[in-house]
Amino acid sequence: MNRSKDEIRRLHNVSEWYSSGKGLDSKLIKYRAKTLLPYFKGLVILELGRADDVMTEILVKHFERIVAVDGSSKFCDTVRNRIKVDNLKVICSLFEELKLNEKFDTIIMAHILEHVENPDLIINRAKTWLKDSGVIPIDVPNANSIHRKAGVKMGLLKRVDDLNELDEKLGHRRIYTWETL
Repeated sequence: MNRSKDEIRRLHNVSEWYSSGKGLDSKLIKYRAKTLLPYFKGLVILELGRADDVMTEILVKHFERIVAVDGSSKFCDTVRNRIKVDNLKVICSLFEELKLNEKFDTIIMAHILEHVENPDLIINRAKTWLKDSGVIPIDVPNANSIHRKAGVKMGLLKRVDDLNELDEKLGHRRIYTWETL
């Protein structure tokens, strides 16, 4: 139980300052949605780790039913107050504690695995919520991105998968290469 409280506190700390609707992050999330949408299947989607609303606003226009889950009560309240549509259900829960009685065509995991303590557990839980013909698009920070490689060349990072100051502020526990993902 103590571990859950620690995780909720971590999420609360990020929700106090982070907004996906501002600056470059907003543009990146919109681009990510445009890029990922062709890979989604079906009409029922589970969005894990939806933060405060940018991706969710896009998804409600493309699917019959969306269940959006986040562990931050502040992020969940933001979505409930801003996106008032019948096809959206918002659940405030840690993924490790989430209980669902339905299956989904698509389960999107956009920038969540770097935050959780046990990513394998989350992926295995998600597979139990997936329909047989469903898909799980996963999007994580890329250790081999140009900015991380530049950070190593400039001496700001020792390795491309090191956590920088912003990673730590965002609550990242890891950065992925293709191999580690």
